[in-house]
Amino acid sequence: MVTQSLWRRSIPYAVVTPSQLKVYACGTAYPAADYPKAARSKVAKGMVRDAVAQLFGLECEGSGRYDKADAAVLAHMGRDWLGHPAAALPERHRRALTAVAWPVEARSRILSATRRPPAEIATEVVDPQYVRV
Repeated sequence: MVTQSLWRRSIPYAVVTPSQLKVYACGTAYPAADYPKAARSKVAKGMVRDAVAQLFGLECEGSGRYDKADAAVLAHMGRDWLGHPAAALPERHRRALTAVAWPVEARSRILSATRRPPAEIATEVVDPQYVRV
């Protein structure tokens, strides 16, 4: 299990639920609520992908596009938690941050691990070259 390996190595991590990810990206945990039940899951994935393009300017295409969109949202959530959001999101999106179990004790260590400004560190967390195909 990934989290156990991180824990054994004393690497801080956050646990973000799929609902929290959707709230941060779309503003609601159920973005496809108006669609037929059988289609909701797939439609919601597309809505998260579209939100990533609209909010962060990252086009996630090709194989694994939904996974890439999820990864981009998670990276942006981490950057926002560190105090350097890449985009000004409405509070209905940002409320997802308060529900995440962040490694609070590691925050200062993450920001002080280098002499570079925190904004520069946070910029490296979300690099479009790793999202585009």
